[in-house]
Amino acid sequence: MAVRALQQAARGEVDASVPRDAATKYRLLDVTAGTSGNAGGDA
Repeated sequence: MAVRALQQAARGEVDASVPRDAATKYRLLDVTAGTSGNAGGDA
C-alpha cells in the first residue's frame, strides 16, 4: 500500500502531502518507534 500511495503521489493522482503526512502519523522514519523484535511468537 505504501508503494502504491507513493506512485499515485508521483503521478499527481493524490496530493504529495498524503504520503508525507502518513509517514509522520505512523512514525515510519523513526527508528525508535518499533519493538526490539522480542514481541509475540511461540517460545
